[in-house]
Amino acid sequence: MRVGTPVWDLPSLVEVADVIVIASALEDRACWEDGRIVTYSRVRIDRAIAGHLGSEPLWIRTKGGTIGSICQFVDGEAVLQKTWPSLLFLVRVPGAGFEVAGGAHGQFPIVLGPQDEPRAIPSPWLCVLNPIAEELKLDPFSTVTLDKISRDLSKSWNRAHPSK
Repeated sequence: MRVGTPVWDLPSLVEVADVIVIASALEDRACWEDGRIVTYSRVRIDRAIAGHLGSEPLWIRTKGGTIGSICQFVDGEAVLQKTWPSLLFLVRVPGAGFEVAGGAHGQFPIVLGPQDEPRAIPSPWLCVLNPIAEELKLDPFSTVTLDKISRDLSKSWNRAHPSK
């Protein structure tokens, strides 16, 4: 599967991802590439879940951004904010760091839930990976702990990438 191909379900994201992390944007730099604006965001890894990261700073390339008074918005692209971390399914791009697999489909913002417990919005564990929860029509916005997210995704990634 190529970067940029729409990915709609969690198993596909796990399969295509080289790395799965919870990360927060620290800084970004927009530049022109082939007549379009792209933004490179340096992120802090809050939690490495699966895959192998080097020791270099992690840069993520997204389409769109702002240079001077020119702004390009790319519908369906991931948007890395400095205000909250995200669960990210990342694909290596030679010479460009990483891109988010499936654009916005590969990004799940992490927010505080009912008792200030971090959770992913929407929770893919109740609507995609867990057939029992799907059958019972459980609320996909229920709190799922980051520990559960990490365990489930790590196991799933290891099954999809046995040689890595």
